[in-house]
Amino acid sequence: MDLSYIGARLYHQADGDYLYMDWVSIPTQIKEAGGFTRSELKKGSDGKWRGQAHARLSCTYTKGLGAYARTVTNWCSRQDDIEIDLLSDKRIEGISVGWQKFDCKNCEPKEVEHKPFTLIPK
Repeated sequence: MDLSYIGARLYHQADGDYLYMDWVSIPTQIKEAGGFTRSELKKGSDGKWRGQAHARLSCTYTKGLGAYARTVTNWCSRQDDIEIDLLSDKRIEGISVGWQKFDCKNCEPKEVEHKPFTLIPK
C-alpha cells in the first residue's frame, strides 16, 4: 500500500507475519545514487511488529580549516531497531531509534534514544 503521510511517503506491504516498509519520499538525487530507507519487521505473539530499519544515506562535513576547508560527502549505512505497535489504514504508531547529533565523518549517531512516532495519512 502506497500512502502519503505528513512529511513523507511510505510504501508498506504485510505478507503474513512479515511487514516491509520502504520510504519513497527520499529526494530523487539521493535515490539515484543508491540511497534508501527500508524496514523489515515480524509480527510477535503480542501483536507488535519488531524488526530492523536499514538505511544508506548521504551526509556532508567540513574537512580542513580556512582556505583549505572543503565539503566532503560521505555515504553512511545504518541498521537500527524499529517497533510498530499500531498498524491501520488511518495511522501507524511505533518506536524507533533517533539521535540529536550525527558524526558524518564516522557515520555514528550521538545522543541516541528511542523515540515514539505516529504517521497519519494526508
